[in-house]
Amino acid sequence: MSEKTKIYLQAIFFLLVFVAGYLVLNHRPIVVGVLYRWAASDYKNAIFNLLLFVVQGGLLWLAFVCLPRLPFVILVFLVFLSGVVNIIYQQVLGNLLDAASVQWMLEELRQLDTAFGEFSNLFLIGFLKTIFAISLMVFSRYSFIRWRVGEGIFFKINSLRVPLYIVFLLLFFMADVLMTNAGRSRAGEMNIYGALVRQAVEVLPERAPPVVVPATAPLVDKIVLLVDESIGWKIYDKILKPGWISTFSGIDLGEARALSNCSAQSNAALRWGVNVQDTDATTDLRKNSTIWAYAKSAGYRTTLIDGQTLGAPQNYLWTSELALIDAFSAADKGIDTDYQIALDINSILRRPGRDYVFVVLRGAHYQYHDNYPNGELDRHLPKDVQYEKAVTYSKKSFMESVFSGVDRSNTVVFYTSDHGQYIHGNGVPHCNDTPVREELSVPLMVFAPGFLSHFQKTAADVGVVHSHSQIFPTSLVLMGYGERYAELVYDALLPLGSKRLLRFGKKMYPRSEGDRIQLFVD
Repeated sequence: MSEKTKIYLQAIFFLLVFVAGYLVLNHRPIVVGVLYRWAASDYKNAIFNLLLFVVQGGLLWLAFVCLPRLPFVILVFLVFLSGVVNIIYQQVLGNLLDAASVQWMLEELRQLDTAFGEFSNLFLIGFLKTIFAISLMVFSRYSFIRWRVGEGIFFKINSLRVPLYIVFLLLFFMADVLMTNAGRSRAGEMNIYGALVRQAVEVLPERAPPVVVPATAPLVDKIVLLVDESIGWKIYDKILKPGWISTFSGIDLGEARALSNCSAQSNAALRWGVNVQDTDATTDLRKNSTIWAYAKSAGYRTTLIDGQTLGAPQNYLWTSELALIDAFSAADKGIDTDYQIALDINSILRRPGRDYVFVVLRGAHYQYHDNYPNGELDRHLPKDVQYEKAVTYSKKSFMESVFSGVDRSNTVVFYTSDHGQYIHGNGVPHCNDTPVREELSVPLMVFAPGFLSHFQKTAADVGVVHSHSQIFPTSLVLMGYGERYAELVYDALLPLGSKRLLRFGKKMYPRSEGDRIQLFVD
């Protein structure tokens, strides 16, 4: 065997080692984008996706083999970060990561520690798989360098240095922008950075101001929307509803449907309002008038209390919307957050003047044992036992503290949850791409002693299905806006049933001209 042949064989072997690492890193995207497409006889897209992976992998191989040490170390670090996020996401949620999912994860960073605690084994598997994949690719690089396999055959390192720097920059910071065909096979080693670039350059649309003014004086001075965290209807029906009805004259509207099974999307839709009859896959809710704009136009002070963050607001609350809020409180105080929030609400309800208050409670997000004292002792108990303890503790004395000393005749308080909870499986209990019913099943109660006859269900209302989308128009009417406008532009008023049941996936707004959101009609 000639020396040249040996070099070629070595080159092929080391290239195959790199390919093996690349396949480990991108196993699931390749299976979904290529093999599944081929099995479904979609040969055109299968071949196109395969070619994209070949191009992306080829560029990464050139960068691995040719870059000098410092940019190479940076490259490995970036590949690892993007790769590990992709693989862990696939391990936990069983789906591929895309730009919308990256945006969703940024909005849910506050729950990273709870996710790690709940799925630490899957995090570890994802970490080890990424390390293994990158180790193979790094071995390929150093084998080429050690054996000088590429010298005189493929390239001269110095001559390719400048173009490789350019490829490096494009690959990791412009990938998602350049590959504008959403859903195409963007490889796991770079899609995080492409998505971040797209988000950084994205220009938010301007919101429309309210097109009407209140038709009458406000019907009440205080309106509060309590959005609990991960409280499904069944656990509410068992633990919370009986006492709240008997003690506080709560009006139970029954099992309702959340606008999403994810926290960020659900909270955003509650603030932005949804025209359930006209919303389709091209709708951009970011253009809607917010509940804050309506409230301020009606003469209300606006307050947002967020019990799930210590710093900047989340749940798609951007600067332009935040400017409409008179008072924002980052109220995370550990397991007693909801009790402290109850005291803050009580102070607002007892002061003079009109107030609209949107409250994001801490509730009972998994890991459930993190939400009550000495819960670590229960980490091996069944999930439903932990969950019940968490819900019970989070709402202990909550309503008592909210209503203590309050003149409730001029106050309406809505209570719901961002989404439900499926606690019987081994996977994620909410925010799955294909949710089970429990993930969308939420409570809906109204505390309105001065409007008992208005919210009480009649015989004709029994069996109707309510939705999150009805809280917004009902609030508008309480602020003095016309009933006809509220129902026409948003949804039916409570206690009537919803006109159309919608839910949003992780991609709840279009990211470019002609883009489509994830909208599901039930």
